[in-house]
Amino acid sequence: MDENENYRDVKFLTNSSSISLNSNFAIITAYNPMDELLNHEINKAKNKELYKYLQKFRKKIILIIGCSHDLIHQEPGFLIDITLEDALRIGKEFQQRAIFWIEKNELEIIYCVKRQRIKIGKFSSRIEITGLQLQSSYLLQGHKDYH
Repeated sequence: MDENENYRDVKFLTNSSSISLNSNFAIITAYNPMDELLNHEINKAKNKELYKYLQKFRKKIILIIGCSHDLIHQEPGFLIDITLEDALRIGKEFQQRAIFWIEKNELEIIYCVKRQRIKIGKFSSRIEITGLQLQSSYLLQGHKDYH
């Protein structure tokens, strides 16, 4: 299995306090397909395409950043209440190795092709609600300086 160990240490940043921990939802990004580091302009374009695609579901899309605990590596993405099957299909379509799946506050990494599931703890212990105004332009641009 081509597993990325860094996924296990993820932390999430958002300015939305309306996330229900009793729900099921996915976190998906279009950044760095198959862990290939791309420049910001390409990543921004890919995330814009993903955002437009997710809008077709007519569900609330929450802007979120998946990052390392030291905040050096950051990948903007989207939290959305869709089925696991849809999330995996979209992840695969956007060439992502894995997505994050949250089911009643349990956070999992699910690999898009082999569908391997790895439980990594409580989502609530990995999310930080920030006071910063995160807007779609911010997340679609992929700024790496976030302090």
